[in-house]
Amino acid sequence: MTTSLHPGRASANGTKPASHTAISPAPRRQRSRPAAIGAALCAVVGMLGFIGIWAASSDRQPVLAVSRPVKAGEVITADDLAIASIAEDGALKPMPASARASAVGKTAAVDLSPGALLLEGQLGGASPVGDGEAVVAVEVPLAAAPIDSLHNGDRVQIIKTAKGGDPKEELGEVISEGRVLRVAPGSTSTGSSVVSLAVPQDRAATVAGASAAQRAALVVLPQGAN
Repeated sequence: MTTSLHPGRASANGTKPASHTAISPAPRRQRSRPAAIGAALCAVVGMLGFIGIWAASSDRQPVLAVSRPVKAGEVITADDLAIASIAEDGALKPMPASARASAVGKTAAVDLSPGALLLEGQLGGASPVGDGEAVVAVEVPLAAAPIDSLHNGDRVQIIKTAKGGDPKEELGEVISEGRVLRVAPGSTSTGSSVVSLAVPQDRAATVAGASAAQRAALVVLPQGAN
């Protein structure tokens, strides 16, 4: 606000009238037009960024990923798969998480590496386990099987080894025959291996019991042996 003083004129009798004070309004400050435009642009950019982040997060979808190494020809188990969440991408065609049940039990058409997304083209046929067979995982100590000579499709005898300190028990008993489906590393401390075998269904419990007691050994049979 500014104040302006204006002197009055003299009256007829020679006396000066009382002075009057005139109050003038202060000029209004005008807002900078470029600053207003900049503020509006910042608000728009911030809103667009928020919308982009929200859209990206809402477009994520659960898909199948590989959690353990699987060699070509080996049977895929539930433990070999994990669920990953990725943004939708037309260039990628991973299998959806809902297809997990259909992937388990099939063979890998190629080597699968941990962390990779599972593609439908990487799956082979169904498991080679036939009617009347069951799959048993047998943990075999380093000296209880020729691990380096085991291959998928090999036929083996499963031997229940003698319990240490029991002289009445036979040194070894053939409890079943089976077919090798997969060989994977076992305990790193003992150097054991885990061999997935297709065995007759009525012998599966016996084989599993021998493995749990760490009393299972494998003997590779020659090709064409009955």
